Amino acid sequence: MSTEIRLMEVGPNKLCAPGLRNREVRNHVKHMLEVSGGHLLSLPFDHREEHGSDKYYADGRYDKADIVNVIECAVKGKFAAAAFLPGGAILSKKLHPELPVIAKMNSSRETPEGEQQCVITGAVEDMAAAGVEFVGMTYYYGNAYEEEMREQLVFLDREAAEYNMGLIVWNYPRGMHVPKAFESALHAQRSGADMVMSIACNSLVLLKEKITVPYDLDAWLGQASGKDDPDFARTSFQKPGAKGVKDDAVKGLLSLSRDELIERLVRPQLRLGIGSMMSGGEIQKQETFKKDLADGIGPTKHLGLIAGRSTWGSAEYDWAADSFKNDKVLAHAELMHASLPTVVC
Repeated sequence: MSTEIRLMEVGPNKLCAPGLRNREVRNHVKHMLEVSGGHLLSLPFDHREEHGSDKYYADGRYDKADIVNVIECAVKGKFAAAAFLPGGAILSKKLHPELPVIAKMNSSRETPEGEQQCVITGAVEDMAAAGVEFVGMTYYYGNAYEEEMREQLVFLDREAAEYNMGLIVWNYPRGMHVPKAFESALHAQRSGADMVMSIACNSLVLLKEKITVPYDLDAWLGQASGKDDPDFARTSFQKPGAKGVKDDAVKGLLSLSRDELIERLVRPQLRLGIGSMMSGGEIQKQETFKKDLADGIGPTKHLGLIAGRSTWGSAEYDWAADSFKNDKVLAHAELMHASLPTVVC
């Protein structure tokens, strides 16, 4: 993709993210883009500890969840950054100091009630001492423990600024106040992004967000005939004719296509100078991948891709030889690079 996007003058207002006002953070971002040839493409490895080893044994990926091999894939695939929990972040800097690193500083566990409860996983001071450039955290809008995550966001935003590090936030709505059907819906994602951007006033550089999914307009309209929808009932959309609901406004929103919804998610962020990266870098059918890119990537949409476990999970592990073959990972990285706009800082 030939389009060039300037992070220091993003959106119609020509603004930049708060973190980019710091010269050292700008230099970190410039280095990140030099490493990747100007493409915002990240390789996160932070799922295994959150989901548990049984999940990875169950889907056949545990042996591929090798942090040293993921680091090698990130380097050889020319990823802009790799994301690890603190131990992995320090290891990465020891093995390949040239690879930009995001240290995920909060990690979640699932409570018996099914909620994701995040805790701080390390010290930003230790990450800075190791040469790590970026602090990362997940923000679960709609979660029972969202108040704790707001406090973590305030803390990490200030800590990152103190040590001249950029902050990157995973905006992933999830929890008791968000029906599962709406975890990747526009209104939930926008609510999370609005909260993050309102709090992280010192060091925020980028948001990471899932690909937005369309609404079920028929389910909302069907409520007019008495068939209530429990998911819509938990939102302000409620049902046609409900008090305080402007039917035409809701119908217009719910009628939007996926690419239109993604643009409505991202444009308010770009107007404040804050770019974003989209989940969706997984290896999949070529037609599906092209549609994801066409819908989600561009100057008024997401500026880059997050390519996580489905990407490094395509590595082939030889148990007898105790070695990896990464041809599929690197081929997919090359394809993603060719599909992304050029970003400069």
